[in-house]
Amino acid sequence: MLLAWDFKSHADMGAACGLRGGVNSMAWQLGIEELEIIAPSGSKTIIVKPPKTRR
Repeated sequence: MLLAWDFKSHADMGAACGLRGGVNSMAWQLGIEELEIIAPSGSKTIIVKPPKTRR
C-alpha cells in the first residue's frame, strides 16, 4: 500500500477532475492514502477518501 504520492499537473484542476473527482478516485483505487497535488497555482495535500457513488 502506498502511503503518499506527488501528482504534478500542468493545469489547475476543478472539482470534477481533482479533489472530489477522477484524481481522488484513481488514488483510492491504487491504495494511496495521502496525495499532494502540485499545480501552477500551488500545491495542496489531500487525504484520499472513498469515491462517492451515484444514486
